[in-house]
Amino acid sequence: MTIMKKRIMSCAAAVAVLSLIASSSPDLAGGQEIGAYAEGVQYTYEITPIISNFNEFFFVKTDDPDPSSFRFADKSSKYSEDSYISAYSTEFADVDYEDSSTLRTGGGYIFSSYSTDGGEVVLQKKENYTWTDTDVTVNLPVLVDDVDYLIDTYATKDSFFDNMSAVQSGFSSICLYSGSSIRGELYRNENLKWRLANSPHADQKLYINSPYSRRNGKRLLASAIYPYRYDSLGFPSVMGTVSKRLDSSSSYTWDSYNHYLINVTYNGETKSYGGAGSGEGKEISESDIIKRYDLSDSSDEITIDSTLSLLREYAKISVPDDIPREDALTWESVYNTVGSGAWVKTANAYAYLYQNDDRNYHYAEEFGTGHSIYWSGSLGMASDTWVDGRYLSVHEAFVKGEKFEDHSTSSIIFTNMKLPQVTFTYSYTYNYSAGKYEKKYSDVSVSERTVNARFVYNSTEGCHVADSSTIGSGSYDDLKALAEQGLISADIPAKFRLTAEDAKALGVDAKTDIDPEYGYSYNGKDDPGTPFGTAILYGDTDVSGEVDMRDLALLQQYLANWNVEIDLEAADVNADGTVEMQDLALLQQYLAGWQVRLGK
Repeated sequence: MTIMKKRIMSCAAAVAVLSLIASSSPDLAGGQEIGAYAEGVQYTYEITPIISNFNEFFFVKTDDPDPSSFRFADKSSKYSEDSYISAYSTEFADVDYEDSSTLRTGGGYIFSSYSTDGGEVVLQKKENYTWTDTDVTVNLPVLVDDVDYLIDTYATKDSFFDNMSAVQSGFSSICLYSGSSIRGELYRNENLKWRLANSPHADQKLYINSPYSRRNGKRLLASAIYPYRYDSLGFPSVMGTVSKRLDSSSSYTWDSYNHYLINVTYNGETKSYGGAGSGEGKEISESDIIKRYDLSDSSDEITIDSTLSLLREYAKISVPDDIPREDALTWESVYNTVGSGAWVKTANAYAYLYQNDDRNYHYAEEFGTGHSIYWSGSLGMASDTWVDGRYLSVHEAFVKGEKFEDHSTSSIIFTNMKLPQVTFTYSYTYNYSAGKYEKKYSDVSVSERTVNARFVYNSTEGCHVADSSTIGSGSYDDLKALAEQGLISADIPAKFRLTAEDAKALGVDAKTDIDPEYGYSYNGKDDPGTPFGTAILYGDTDVSGEVDMRDLALLQQYLANWNVEIDLEAADVNADGTVEMQDLALLQQYLAGWQVRLGK
């Protein structure tokens, strides 16, 4: 590997280079050694890219005792107008240091840039907190960043999208999700408890965050110098840069739902690219270090391939779980707590969770101290949905101030809604005259039940229609067919259908500015699952746990000034702050099976 060397002589107290003369001794970079002479100590500077031709990390061998006092400026880099090669101030566990205060190792220091493209760089010295050019320059070889390396290595095809696909394939083969490091000391934040947090991504659900953290960990140089460590945001970002460098006329946008994808458009055609690195790094012990770096040894060639192999060896190391989990929050406990549906207070928002099916918990352990992320399964989470007068965004968080008109096709959940329960059996018979199979219904029965009703927008109907979990048996189309065949009342399908006017009348955005009144706290301050507020079953005037004709009779007696005991909050059926005849009328309609909601 070529070593670039320049020599400067200056007085330790001097503030400027006094003169320049050319030396006859050959320079290691192929030019001439340049000396700047003044009274004082002579310093030399040799710059070596740690991984050949990459512009990220460098070893600067020098007798200058202060690495913070100098840097190299690249004034013509294509990557940045302000490009510098400067001292890297992080201590690495896999590097032996001569002086830990200055991070001196092997007769020099580790420097970094990320933005130089090589060529001529100018030595700058810091004088009175100001960087000043010297007359000393160093010629570096052509250097590339990680994107140009991908293009130079893999973009060998004839068309734009073929090159995009080739780069993505090559990038995927060498990209790691993260690098390894030295595990720090585990400690618990005594002010925090196990908690839930909303994911920042629309295609994810929740995180369980532990109250544990680590301190005094150390980085590995092996991880730092490897240029291809990208997660599900970094990977598509790189692919976006690749697309623009392949052809500046291309454009890209982030996918609205899959956070790890971008949609690249070129000549009117759009294709998706993205992903993430494979495999996570490990927090290992110092005794697990396989390679210690001696950067002064020019015979030790450090390459992309050798560094990738080393990091994959670190990833294989078995690391014991040292996180105490006696009081750990689990997805099963969240599932059991929220039941058929409940508001929860997370560390950063309000969410609405509900039991979805039969206790299948699909989650992944996250790199870190006890964190995990929930992807899919039995624990449902309201997303782009109206719930009892409030809007939850695609990120599953309550957003104040939203209006139904702005999200008129979002799903709607009304809790404690009384609806018919239609059950039936069916078989298929072939209608020869029509030339198709048709459903034949039998054993039809109708009852009532109170459910958390979910309505989804149906573009064919031009309105919201109840989903199958709300209907309980079959679909909305089954209900229409049953009504058309006279097997159920003709008004039943209408109860499972909401026009925009119906939704507004039921208070779809009535509480858009009000935080949820009750639910369960998972915010890290309270014990997980601690109830907040008091749940009100509107209409349950006798506090029996059910809304029935006894409640109606009790409300009638109260309004007639009888001396009866009644729950006034539950008796305020329309939740307007007063108990009056309107509440009685609404309760009568509800018990008669009208499509009304209590407590909107």
